[in-house]
Amino acid sequence: MSGAIFGPDAFTVGADINLDAYPSGDPDYVMVMGVSADLVVNAANDRMQVALAASTFQVARIVDAAVPAAIEDQEARASGYAHASASVSSFGLAVRCATSGDLRNCYVADFLGGATRIDRFDNGTSTLLASAARTITTGANTFRIRVISTATVRIEVQIGGTAVVTATDATASRKTAGPPGFA
Repeated sequence: MSGAIFGPDAFTVGADINLDAYPSGDPDYVMVMGVSADLVVNAANDRMQVALAASTFQVARIVDAAVPAAIEDQEARASGYAHASASVSSFGLAVRCATSGDLRNCYVADFLGGATRIDRFDNGTSTLLASAARTITTGANTFRIRVISTATVRIEVQIGGTAVVTATDATASRKTAGPPGFA
């Protein structure tokens, strides 16, 4: 795996805009969990963030044509805000997001309750595949998720400089292709 297929995205806007309408006129993202107003590109700080009123889990996948929908090995990286709080979920990444049928199918990695977590979503229902206690610094961190293979999917997640958390998925529900996104 090498090279950036998409990004980095500077998220520069003159006024707040829902992520699934960004950039205006030819959006690069679509909401697959949550509603349009849950993820907003904020004009005051030029970053994507969860809207204060969001009450559901949010996932948006990239729909930009430069991002291939079918790829065996995939890695996504992004700078995101990590909360050390036990009750606030941090920024997360999604990979192998469905592009047809029920779009609420993907792998998601985030940080919650002092742990790096890897979940598989099947039609919107979450199955925890791995969780490991990690100590992170509250604030900007680099989030990385890597998925390898299709027969037995290996998922690796790292936030900041913490140790990698790994899960494998050989079930019939494993995700074998699809673009990345944000959670």
